[in-house]
Amino acid sequence: MPSISRILILLVGFTLPALIPSASYATSRYDAQDLTIHFSCVEVVDDGITVLTGGSPLTYELTLSIQGDQLSVIDLSETSASDDCTAVFETRDNTLTDETRVVDEIYNIQLQYEPDTGLFSVLSVEYARRGKTSLWEISNGENILYLGGTIHILRESDFPLPQSFLDAYQQAESIIFETDPSLFVPLSAYADSYLPAGQRLIDLLAPETILLVNQYLNSQGTFLLNYDRAKPEFFEIILFYIAVEQWGFGDGVDDFFVALALAEGKTTGGLETTLDQVRAIDASTDHENIDLDALFVSAIETITSGRLADNIATDIVSWREGVISKFAESNQSYKNSDPVGYEAILSNRNRNWIPVIEQYLATEEVELILAGFSHFAGPDNVLQLLEELGYSVKLYIPE
Repeated sequence: MPSISRILILLVGFTLPALIPSASYATSRYDAQDLTIHFSCVEVVDDGITVLTGGSPLTYELTLSIQGDQLSVIDLSETSASDDCTAVFETRDNTLTDETRVVDEIYNIQLQYEPDTGLFSVLSVEYARRGKTSLWEISNGENILYLGGTIHILRESDFPLPQSFLDAYQQAESIIFETDPSLFVPLSAYADSYLPAGQRLIDLLAPETILLVNQYLNSQGTFLLNYDRAKPEFFEIILFYIAVEQWGFGDGVDDFFVALALAEGKTTGGLETTLDQVRAIDASTDHENIDLDALFVSAIETITSGRLADNIATDIVSWREGVISKFAESNQSYKNSDPVGYEAILSNRNRNWIPVIEQYLATEEVELILAGFSHFAGPDNVLQLLEELGYSVKLYIPE
């Protein structure tokens, strides 16, 4: 499995077919930083009738730049039609209509296109509803609980969190995390993350790989010998966390609610133990039978090229907007290329969590359960397993 795919799943899978459709999906998004509106799919119609090209609907991907009270086209390209294409351009009166996501809210917008100037102007903007996010309500017919998919690292600009998460927190009497933050974790829980006595990480790598990794670590104020006892699969995670800290990523969704729950005295719990997590990572990779030099050369390239930062930023948007299809595709690819790793990191843990979730659901008390977003997408995901057992699973979108 490519290193970037593995680490993205790890970043949303640890604190260290169930795609739920919804009318709350919007194909356009307002970017306050760039002052743009991006339409992923605009269907062209003529007097209400779909315009065809080659027998298929004519659709475009469009990005508009906001300049005062007008919008100019900065990117326009033909794209494939999709079932969730909500934007419509009517050629009869040159109007563009869509539902646009502005942070966590959905607005109905209508724009007027002026052929003489090539610019758009705003005809109307009306609030529609709150947008969906990665949050679900689970019911057994009598009791409910909330399941929230999380991102474990965020930037300051990603706060405040979606209001729906805060609403679910207020409704819940107990907050359940992957591991219970109120419990003391002994150092012995991390024993499996270290190489056996007498083995060193540098002895497993070629001199040129050691030099490359050390050059990067030195630029971050540290060096490889600081991690010489770590197993390669754990050092890979450490390496990426060093990188994301440099880019300004810090505490994520889980950290926010841990601090809030402990400060307010809410009951907390865990789906698993820290020892369970360490053993899952350890079981995911057989470092004695993989090319560690290629692994870490790829890791350094992924970091220094900026690809990891770009992918995390994209994942944060997908998490915030509840678009799990990207994670489902990534998880399916992970399972196809590395079934052993997928079983250890996701499938096995997901199955182990189900009886714990059922125990919480059996009580009248309402819980909010928070876990990495990847656990709710792709093969053997938690939502799918709960549905297969007959539980009701639906998006939680408060009015």
